[in-house]
Amino acid sequence: MNRMKRAVAARGAGVGFLVLAASVVMSGCGIGTTCSAVGWINTMTVEVSGDASRVADVQVCTPAGCSPTDPAELLSDPSIPAPQGDRGGTWTFSLDMSVPESVTVRALSAEGEVLAETDAALKWQRVGGSDQCGGPAETAPVRLVL
Repeated sequence: MNRMKRAVAARGAGVGFLVLAASVVMSGCGIGTTCSAVGWINTMTVEVSGDASRVADVQVCTPAGCSPTDPAELLSDPSIPAPQGDRGGTWTFSLDMSVPESVTVRALSAEGEVLAETDAALKWQRVGGSDQCGGPAETAPVRLVL
């Protein structure tokens, strides 16, 4: 009889362990976490206020380098901001998975003259993915006054 009680107790402990292990795996913690995304693109926007019609280009510079002002220029380093175009004074840039702490932003005329420039500290906020796997992030818009 004593042997039978020990066998039942051992089975109960084994089942308890399996339930605990399954709950850890299903919760996305520890061993068994599967992240479906292998990469993402972080984005930032620049809002130009004032006479935005004078602005031919906006350039964003990070410690890795500056966004190209010539569309034909190839980006060899994906951590350098890539311009995505403008919509009525709002310019969007993609920065692969990098999250620089600060940037320098310049508004340029068609002749390449710097119309305005500002240094901005960035605070990134994840907007997709998960805590375990990470995901895309955005910043509050950087404001550039002409």
